[in-house]
Amino acid sequence: MSALLIGADDFLRRGGSLPEEISKDITPSNAAQFIAHVRKLPVKMGESFLVNRVLRGLEHFDLLRNSGEVSGRLATQSEIDGNAVGSSYALIKVFVWAIPILGFIGTVALAKFQLRGDIVD
Repeated sequence: MSALLIGADDFLRRGGSLPEEISKDITPSNAAQFIAHVRKLPVKMGESFLVNRVLRGLEHFDLLRNSGEVSGRLATQSEIDGNAVGSSYALIKVFVWAIPILGFIGTVALAKFQLRGDIVD
């Protein structure tokens, strides 16, 4: 997941913040300008959860013009992103579960062969 945020982190380290040449505040009248600014960033949309979340928030604010409604939608988006990250670990979870089981099966099989005398030390 850290790879998804590298571009945004680099941007923030270089002093990225609200572009004050547009405004110090985001309002319904200038939201479209902020959206255009975010789309010009050197981070591709889809590579960074942070940039995607900011862009979605601005787009919702531009359409709805209600910060409370935008907050609710971003909370829902946060849950969706969290589930996507959690499901990306599914294969690793299977391996973590399977390795001890395979070790136990191997131990039982080895004990069985030793009891039958098929394996000599």
